[in-house]
Amino acid sequence: MKYGWWIWGFSLPVFLVTYVYSFFLASKIAYESQTDCRPKFIFTPKDVEYCSDIYPIDVFLISLKTYPLSYLCIASGMFFILHPLYQLYKKKLSYKTVYLALSWIPVPFLFHFFEYNQYISMRSSASPVIVLCVAIIIVGGLSTQANWKTFFLMNGIAAVLTLCLASLAVPNDLHWFKPVTRNVAMVFTAIVYTLGQLVVHFLVRGVITLVKRG
Repeated sequence: MKYGWWIWGFSLPVFLVTYVYSFFLASKIAYESQTDCRPKFIFTPKDVEYCSDIYPIDVFLISLKTYPLSYLCIASGMFFILHPLYQLYKKKLSYKTVYLALSWIPVPFLFHFFEYNQYISMRSSASPVIVLCVAIIIVGGLSTQANWKTFFLMNGIAAVLTLCLASLAVPNDLHWFKPVTRNVAMVFTAIVYTLGQLVVHFLVRGVITLVKRG
């Protein structure tokens, strides 16, 4: 179990690095000429007006075919998500431990990282917003198992990690982040992430109280 958690800790940075060198590179097909990109289409109609109209499933399959690291990206991402759930299912973890394991994850950074990559790849998707909302619900719900000191400490760690990783992996693109800078956008998202958790926290607390009274 100890080694499993060490692997779990490394799986997130492995996922991010391999994503950049696999699926992100594959998405660069959006910048290619029609002559170069059309032969690579699988499910995308050949008569689309722009290469950026390629279907996401085609980008996924092209990455699997062209970049072997994409398999490691998928494996590390799945392990990162499934390992805590498996340990919880086996009752080897308490809900508080799961909260501590998930709450330090720099979700605001991940949101902006994938959103910005979609922007420079000329693609649009609601996935980053969905992931942010799901993270708020899960972590906010689990936060009922922690005290307030732990809650704000873990969110502070996530915010610091967000700023550190953003300085390394997300350019300070003033055109994208206007009218603010990258760091301001990261801090704002971190605050929204924390406030969202608080809302879910109080809702879950209220439901638990009502159930106990019933």
